[in-house]
Amino acid sequence: MVVFYYKCTIISIMRKLLVQISGLYLLVLGAFHLARFWPRYHFILDCSDAHHRMFYSINFTVITLFAVLSIIMGFGLLSFKNWARNMVLAISVIALLFGVSIFVMIRFLHHMLPAGIGPAAVADIQGLYYWLEVLGCLIVAPALFLYLFTRRSIIKLFARK
Repeated sequence: MVVFYYKCTIISIMRKLLVQISGLYLLVLGAFHLARFWPRYHFILDCSDAHHRMFYSINFTVITLFAVLSIIMGFGLLSFKNWARNMVLAISVIALLFGVSIFVMIRFLHHMLPAGIGPAAVADIQGLYYWLEVLGCLIVAPALFLYLFTRRSIIKLFARK
């Protein structure tokens, strides 16, 4: 009886720890992307080509938006707020769809990319950035979040708060 109680307590602590690690991951990821992209804003303003400026502006806006949302979700997960769990589920689905579409485009449809982006550029895209950002942050992490935050035991952690 005592062994069963300690086993349940350890499992409960591990679940809470997984949620807190997820919250810290989102905080660090959001802060990293803000710190990495915010200093590049002047590059967007100095770009002479209107098409490139529009592309970089959209990219900067989307990354900044998701970085801020990531930080908000991280704080929410650290305090076990149910709205944070729901946000993680919703944004994980969006990130997963976005990551899979990028993976398919770069991996299988590279011949349909705009002119000027040749095989060398595709090879550069498929380098370290491709594997870390797309597969790690946009496919693997959201899939793990979808699995983790849909478990009944994790949902019960958020129901108490």
